[in-house]
Order: sequence, then structure tokens, then C-alpha cells
Amino acid sequence: MKRILLCTGEEESFDNELLMFRSYNNEMKIEHIAMFKNNSKLNKIFRNLGEFFVKKAINDILKEKIDGYDVIIFFECVVKNKAIKIIRENNPNLRIIIYFRNQFSYSKKRNLSLKFLKKYDCEFWSYNKKDCENLNFKYNSQFWNINYYKKIEKKSSILYNFCFLGRVKGREKELIELEKFSKQSNKENFFYLVPKTEYNFDKNISDKYMSYVDYLNIAQKSLCIVDLVSSKNYGLTLRPLEAQFLKKKLITNYKDIEKYDFYDKNNIFILGKDSIQLLQNFLETAYIENFKDLDKYNFDSWIFNFFK
Repeated sequence: MKRILLCTGEEESFDNELLMFRSYNNEMKIEHIAMFKNNSKLNKIFRNLGEFFVKKAINDILKEKIDGYDVIIFFECVVKNKAIKIIRENNPNLRIIIYFRNQFSYSKKRNLSLKFLKKYDCEFWSYNKKDCENLNFKYNSQFWNINYYKKIEKKSSILYNFCFLGRVKGREKELIELEKFSKQSNKENFFYLVPKTEYNFDKNISDKYMSYVDYLNIAQKSLCIVDLVSSKNYGLTLRPLEAQFLKKKLITNYKDIEKYDFYDKNNIFILGKDSIQLLQNFLETAYIENFKDLDKYNFDSWIFNFFK
């Protein structure tokens, strides 16, 4: 049985049972771990200093018990160059995978150094096809987890046209247009923006993150999930998969979505490509369930892809 450590940076406040990373695969033992001991102010200072201080900040398991594992998978958001050096020195045979769940340009801002990490025999994988092409990363798609079926409402009355949870990141125009569209037909949307904004349609009153299960229950009460990506996005994000697994319609500005195997014009509306005059008709037609291979986008398949 392979022993795998998964270090994602996901906080329990967002997903209190970390269901996104639960596996049904009996051939692998997957454990979730934090890179650092805690998030105290002192620890955050230590992790950005020299190697001596990073050793004090890093999780003890990564220093003292790492030789009991075969593979460790890091999401790029948690990676500190010197921490990887320490982990490699504690286990020369460990397979270290760094998975980019964001485009590489974001990671450069956090001083992640490919040149440094290559010296410690790290593998680089990404959801972003353009980064894979330009940087010689290996590709592994975004994923979802069917464990959430046990936590969310199975059937819900439809209360909203569109739901969106996330940072604005310069995507105000699309949200404003969708809000205006719904108002014209006296329909409500659920737009929860982080951090809180001054838009009157922003449902984030307390300036806090919403738990993921709460968000999925909102999505269940919505006709459409909204997916808004930057112009440099070249890969599948989480929202299209939520729509597929929850059997919800999707509105997205990611034009390459039509290249994916689950694309169906009846279920997916592409902003900037499909005529806005057809949006009302899109909303009024029923979701057509015709894609049968969702397992390939589940968490277990994502893990298995690293071993093909």
C-alpha cells in the first residue's frame, strides 16, 4: 500500500472535514497534513527567514517521520523553497510532487523558484495546459469529490438565477451584467464576493469566507453556477466540475470549455461567444444529463493520474 501525504493549504474553516481529499481507494493511504506547525504570527515570520528558522516552523512530521511515506503532494500555494530542501534531506527517496492549482505567474509572486526546487528532484504538475506546454510541467486536470453528495441537500427549490463565490479579480463587468439581466426578470442572484465589496448585490455581509458545503447548498438552489476566469487561464477550474457533478447549468467566460468532453451547448453558456439574446432561452431549457464519465474528474482519479 502506498502511503501518500497531501499538503494543500486548505483550511478546515473552509471545509471542516476536508472532504475534498477523502479517498475510496484501498490501495493507497492518503493523509492530509499542514506544511507548518501553526499559523501564529511568529511561525509566519519564521517560515520566510533562513533555513534555521524554517526548521523551527515546519511540521514535525515532515522533519522526523517523513521516511515513512512514499509520496508527498504539495499544492503550490504552500511551498517554501527552503522547506522543500529540508524535507528532501530527511528522505532522499521520497517522491515530491508540486501541483499547480493556479497559473504559474501567481506562484512567482510568492518567490517559488523552479530552478531551486529542481535541485531537490521535485516533479511539477499543473491544471493549466499552457503552463504545461511552456514550462514542461505534467498535466493533471482539476478535480471534485463525490464525498460531498453525503453533505448537501439532494433536492432544493430554485431560489436564484446565478450563484458565484470567489474573488472579483477584475471580473466586475460580467457580474454586473448578470445582475442587471436577472433584475429585468425580477429574479435574484447569489453573488458572494471575497473580500467583501461595496456592490449592493454582494451577499458577503460579515467579510468572512463561506464554508464550502454551505456554498454547495446555495448552488443546489440556483439555476446556474457562474465561472469567471482571467484571460490567462488555460485549464479547467473547479466551477465547471461543480456544475457537472451537481447537474447544474454553467455560465462561463472560459471559451476553451467547448473542447472538454462534457461540453454541451444546452448546459453551458459561454460569455463573449454565445449571444446574450439567447441567455433567457438557455435558462428556460432543462439540464440534459448526457455525460457518463464523471469518475475521471473525481479525486481518486486525480490521485491515480500521478501513478500512470
